[in-house]
Amino acid sequence: MKNYHITKDLNKTEEAKISNRRHIVLPPRVLNGYTPRTLLSLSTSLANFFGKLNMQRCQREQQGLDIEENINASIEFMHKNISNPLTLNQLAEYARLSVSHYSANFRELAGMAPISFFSEMKIQRAVALLHEPDLKLKDIAAMVGIKDPYYFSRCFKKSTGYSPTIYRKKNAYRNYISKE
Repeated sequence: MKNYHITKDLNKTEEAKISNRRHIVLPPRVLNGYTPRTLLSLSTSLANFFGKLNMQRCQREQQGLDIEENINASIEFMHKNISNPLTLNQLAEYARLSVSHYSANFRELAGMAPISFFSEMKIQRAVALLHEPDLKLKDIAAMVGIKDPYYFSRCFKKSTGYSPTIYRKKNAYRNYISKE
């Protein structure tokens, strides 16, 4: 069996001195742990890794913009369908997000849950409609998508602190004064 001895780069005179042993001549950096080829391979791998990380970051940023656009589109959808009852599932589907993802992102952007936001939107629309003296409360309730006028009255009072009738009377007096 032949004995191999690992040595650093040898010049020809050193090789001649040790002729009775078989030598494997290795580059000096191998003895320190890394060859130039290994270092090149590692640096290429690191460059690929950081490139993929950067690409994922850019994709997440783009998805964030898409999510915001989708949520804004769902708010427009609420405006267009204010007289219809909408469910959280319908809103999330319209925004092309899962219900939990939609709710979390909507709450982060709007500061409240989607259905609460939609309810407040309905009350704001009702406030505007209450300035029309010819409209009856049951008609206003129907126009904002609430079939039961009593439920509408409770929701309105909870949101504004006044019943629709009292709100209308207070604002009718204000409108009368402002016209003079």
